[in-house]
Amino acid sequence: MTEPAFDSARFRQVLGHFPTGVCVVATFGEDDRVGLVDLATGATLASLPGPLGYVCDVAFSPDGQRLAAATAEGHVALVDVGTASIIRVVLLEPARLEGEPAALGFSDDGAALAVGSRAGVLAAVPLAAGKPARRVGKLSVPVACLAWSQ
Repeated sequence: MTEPAFDSARFRQVLGHFPTGVCVVATFGEDDRVGLVDLATGATLASLPGPLGYVCDVAFSPDGQRLAAATAEGHVALVDVGTASIIRVVLLEPARLEGEPAALGFSDDGAALAVGSRAGVLAAVPLAAGKPARRVGKLSVPVACLAWSQ
């Protein structure tokens, strides 16, 4: 078995992986650009428009067609993976999260995101236009990862 050509030294942080496992999302460059990187070749497949700011976490929609990227400034950019274009930017209102977002997770149907903050706050973000994020609870510990369950 040959080793993949992925050179982790080129990237500041690896944030997530595409559902098929073919590529990862990583930040690179002086402006922390976010890109999709092929694990086999190390090639950048797409670079997201930006800079988005410091990206805290990413999540792929269940169908792999959209990527959500949460920034320290309290925004979530929804990106079309095929075109690498921003579909929509959702303001999370960092004050309601009591800090920057730390974890994202799409619902099974891709219609909503769960967001967790370093302060332990959990929020639900409907992705339909015009629907505001709502706080749903607070834990006594920081949120490190999220997943939806039926």
